[in-house]
Amino acid sequence: MKKLLPWLVSGVLAVGLIGVVAYFLMGNMFGEKEPVSAAAAAAAEKEALSKMTASEIAEVSSTIDDIKTNLGDPSYVVNMSFSFQLQDGKTKEAFELIKDLKVKPLIIKTLADTNPDALNGAKGKDALNDKLLKLINSSLPEDGGKVVDIEITNFIVSAI
Repeated sequence: MKKLLPWLVSGVLAVGLIGVVAYFLMGNMFGEKEPVSAAAAAAAEKEALSKMTASEIAEVSSTIDDIKTNLGDPSYVVNMSFSFQLQDGKTKEAFELIKDLKVKPLIIKTLADTNPDALNGAKGKDALNDKLLKLINSSLPEDGGKVVDIEITNFIVSAI
């Protein structure tokens, strides 16, 4: 009997451990989940806003034109313009108040850390838009809503 006792204890512990692991796995697999990431939440919100009419989009959009600055490589200059789609009219009002004070400097700082090669192609521009979206939303007042989408409307890079 003394030789069988350690085997029984080990078996009971193993079955208990398997049960605990199965409990947590089943909870994660079948439990109700929130969107996995901020990107998934943003995509869902973009889809909802894509059903807006052209006049509704124009009412909640704002632009910043002709930002000229050096890139991360000081021998290159960029001239860019952006279009911002905001959550609602209240967000647009808050955005209009701070766009020259906070948003434009954020864009210039981001471009100053960006190499010209990083802006090549659609993927580079999308990466810049995503980075700006996160930075700008974090700088907006908490009760002011958020920026839903950013598009580049003008883009010129030239060597000095």
